Amino acid sequence: ATAATAVGVAAWATSECRPELEVQHESDGGIAGGKLGEPALSGSDCDITPRAMATTEDRRGEVEAKVAGGEVPKQTPPEVAGHQDADATPEVVPGLDELLAQLDEEQSVEEEEEAEHRGRTVAAARSSEGEEGAVDMGKPSKPEPPRYGEADAAAPAADRAAKHKWDRADEEKRREEEAERQAQEAAAAARAATTATASAEAAAAAALAERLAEHCRSIDRMTLSQLREWYESVGFPPEADLERRELERILKKVTRWDMIPLYELRGEFAQLQLAIDEPEFEDELSLRHHMIFQLLAQERMEAWEAKIPQARRIGKALEVINVISHYAHIDRMNMEELIEWYKSASLPLEKDLQKQEIKDLLKTVSIWHVLPMGELRKECDQEGIPFGDLLEKDEEQQRNQLVDRLLISERMARWEARGFQARRLGSPDTVISAVGQFTGFQGMSDEELRQMYAKAGLPQEVDIDRQGRLQALKTILLWELMPTQELEKDCRGLGLLPAEVEAAIAKRPQEERHADLLQRLRLDMGVKMNRSYYEKRGIPLEHLGSVEAANLAAQLDEVETMSLEQLKEWYKDTSLPEERDLTREELASALKKVTVWSALPMKALLKECVRQGALRAEEAFVGGEEAPDWHQLLFKLLLLERLPYWDAKGFPAKRMDNPEKALQVVVQSVLWQNMSLKELKKTCKEGGLVKVAEKGMGKKATIQALTAVLTWELLPLSELRKDCESKELPSFAGKNDERQESIKWLIAASFFNTWADRGIPAERIGNLEIAYGFFWESGR
Repeated sequence: ATAATAVGVAAWATSECRPELEVQHESDGGIAGGKLGEPALSGSDCDITPRAMATTEDRRGEVEAKVAGGEVPKQTPPEVAGHQDADATPEVVPGLDELLAQLDEEQSVEEEEEAEHRGRTVAAARSSEGEEGAVDMGKPSKPEPPRYGEADAAAPAADRAAKHKWDRADEEKRREEEAERQAQEAAAAARAATTATASAEAAAAAALAERLAEHCRSIDRMTLSQLREWYESVGFPPEADLERRELERILKKVTRWDMIPLYELRGEFAQLQLAIDEPEFEDELSLRHHMIFQLLAQERMEAWEAKIPQARRIGKALEVINVISHYAHIDRMNMEELIEWYKSASLPLEKDLQKQEIKDLLKTVSIWHVLPMGELRKECDQEGIPFGDLLEKDEEQQRNQLVDRLLISERMARWEARGFQARRLGSPDTVISAVGQFTGFQGMSDEELRQMYAKAGLPQEVDIDRQGRLQALKTILLWELMPTQELEKDCRGLGLLPAEVEAAIAKRPQEERHADLLQRLRLDMGVKMNRSYYEKRGIPLEHLGSVEAANLAAQLDEVETMSLEQLKEWYKDTSLPEERDLTREELASALKKVTVWSALPMKALLKECVRQGALRAEEAFVGGEEAPDWHQLLFKLLLLERLPYWDAKGFPAKRMDNPEKALQVVVQSVLWQNMSLKELKKTCKEGGLVKVAEKGMGKKATIQALTAVLTWELLPLSELRKDCESKELPSFAGKNDERQESIKWLIAASFFNTWADRGIPAERIGNLEIAYGFFWESGR
C-alpha cells in the first residue's frame, strides 16, 4: 500500500467518523461498552515525547506495543501490497518483521560508529598529551645563549617542533571532519528512523481507520432504544427530544476518543481548555474515562444550555446532569406537590397561581443551589441583594440564606408586576401579608365581599361588579400597609395635600398622620369611582377637590338624618322668619343648598351669586372694604332659594324686584300671625285702614288684608298696574300719587265687594269715581 493510500484511509476516518465517533476498546471495557458514571479516576498526566526525537529502542517498544494492540500488522498486509504502482517507487508500509530488522540494522550501525568514535577520541587525546609533555607549557623562562658546539644539535629539535605543530593542525582538521561526518550520519539515521516511524504510524492509522469504520457501521445498525440505553448507561439523563441522528453522532465521537492515543486525547482536552478535576488517577484507563466523560459533557453542553440557560455558569458536568434530572422530576410533579413545596417555602398561596409558574420557580431555585458560590454572589449583586452579613458563615449556611433571599427577591418582583407595589411596601413580610389578605378577599362570596366593601368606607351607590370591588379593596389594603412617607407621595401626586394642610398634618404623631393621609386617599378614590353620584346630589366637582366633595357628601348625609325640630332650629339661626307651616322637606332642601354653597371657594361662590341673580356682575368682584361678605352672599342665595316656597304660599315673592322686599312681606306676615285679632285691628287703624278694622273681619282675613296692602306697597309699579287691570280699575299711570291711588282702589275692590259693604249710596250718587272718593274720604 502506498503512503497516499494510508493517508487517504486516515482522512476518510477523520472526515467520516471523526466528527461523529466516541467508543472505547472492546477489550478494556470502555465507555462504548459500559457505564461511565462519575469515574473515581487517579494518576497524573505525562507528556508524550515527539516521534522525531525518540530513540531506536523507544520506537521498538512502541512498535511492539502497537502490534500487541492490533494497530500494526506483523506482515505487510497483502491488500496493501497489491496496490503498488509498477512505475512508481512506493513507500511501503512495513510489517513487524521488516520493522524489527530495520531497527536492528540501524542499532548495530549506531553502536559501531559510536565505538570507532570513542577509539579515535582516546588515541588523539593520548598523542596530544605525549607531545605536549616535551614542550614546556608552563611559564616561559629567560632564553639562554647557545653554548659553543651545540648549534648542530639544536637544528633537529627545531625541525621536530615544527613537524609536531603541523601534525597537531592535521589532527584538529581530521577531528572536525569526523564530527561533521558523524552529524551527517546522525541526521541520516534520524531521517531513516523518522521514515520508519512515519511508515509505522501510517500503518497504525490505516488499521485505526478500519476499526473506526467497522464501529461506525455497527452504530448505524443500532436501534433508537439501544442508542438511548447506551446514552443513559454512561450516566447522562434521559432526554426525550434527543433524536437518533444526534445519538449516533455522539456515540461515534466517543468511539474515536476511546481509540486515539492518549496524547491526542490530551490535545483535544487542552484545546477546549478543560481542566481535570482530580489530580491523581489510578491508571491510564481511569484517566481516559474521565477525559472522555468531560469531552462528552462539553459536547452536550450547548444542547443542555438550551434547556438550562445557566448551564455553563454551573460549570461541573455532573451538577448540570443532576439539574437536568431534577428538571425532569419537576415536570412530572402534579399541582398538589408543587403547592406543598411552595407553601413549605413560607410563601402565601395566591388564588391565581399557575402550575407552570411554580415549576419555573422551582427550577430556578434548583439552579441557585448548584451555582458556584462566586456565581451565586454575582446573582445577588445583580438583584441588589446584600450579603456582607453572611461572609463569616460557612459555605452551606451562606448558600441556603442567599437562595432564600434570591427567592424572596424573585417573588417581590412578581408581586410588583401583579400590582401589589412590593417595592413601596418595603418589607417582604408586609408584602406577604398583603398577598395573603387579598387571597382571602378572593375567596369570599359576593355577599361577604359587599360587606367588606362597605366596611372599607367605599360608596355603595356605585354600580360595580365583583372584580371592581376586589380591585378597590386591594388598593385600600395596600394603602393601609404602606409607610407614611409613601402615602404622602400619593397624596401630593393627586393634589390632596395643600401646603397648609401638609404643614398641619406634619405636626401630628406618626399614627395620626398615617390615618389622615389614608382617609384622604380613600375619599379621593370613592369620589372618582362614583362621580355621577356626586353630581346628582348637586356637588360641584369642578370647583371642589375629591376630599372636599366627599366631606360635603357626608354632611349632606347628616342633613338627611336631622329631625324637623333640628331643621327649624337651624332655620331660626339664619335670621329668616320662622313660618308656622314649614315642612321638613323644604327645610332639608334649604339646608343642603346652604351646605353646598358654604363649601365653595369664594370665587366660585361669587359666580354662583351672579348666576342666580343675587348679585350683579359689577358687584361681584369689587375689592377692598366694599367686597361682598361671605355670610351676606350665603344669605342672599338662601333668600332666592326661599322665593318659590313663599310664592306658593301666597306671597308674590317672585314679582318683587328685590328678594329682600319679599322677605319683608314674609317677616311682617309672620309677626301678624303671632298677634291677636284686637292687635291686628289696632294695626289696621294705625295703618290708615279704618274701614278694614271696622268691617268685622276675622283674624285670617285681617292678616290677608294687611299682607295684600304691604305687598302692593312694595311691588314695582308695573306689577301694581297689572293688579289694577285684572280688577278693571281705573289707571292712574303718570300721576304723582299713582301708587297711593291704585292701592285705594285695590283695597276697595278686594275687601268691599258691594257698595253697601262700603257704606256708600252708589246708586244715589250715580258716579263710580265719586263713590270711591267718598268711600276713602269717609273711612280712611
